[in-house]
Amino acid sequence: MILPKPERMRDPQYLEFVRSLPCLIPGCTLRHCDPHHVVSRARGGGDDQVVPLCRRHHREVHALGRVRFQRVYGVDFPETIARIRAWYAGTAEMPTDG
Repeated sequence: MILPKPERMRDPQYLEFVRSLPCLIPGCTLRHCDPHHVVSRARGGGDDQVVPLCRRHHREVHALGRVRFQRVYGVDFPETIARIRAWYAGTAEMPTDG
């Protein structure tokens, strides 16, 4: 029996929102980031499972692997994804630069 592939969430507006955020890595000040799919699209990951990474850090996460990258930089992708979703939905206030 062949099961249909599950539909993955696609949301171009959400991806644009994530692109507008600064790089997730502490101390990196670059904006207009790549939305890094934490669960790859090839493995069924959707656009709702992305974190903002500048081009340099995006390449680095692919080179190091997700687990090692999070350890090296002290970041938590699931926590960040939840925070970004809340900002996008308007259920949490975004931090202000200052």
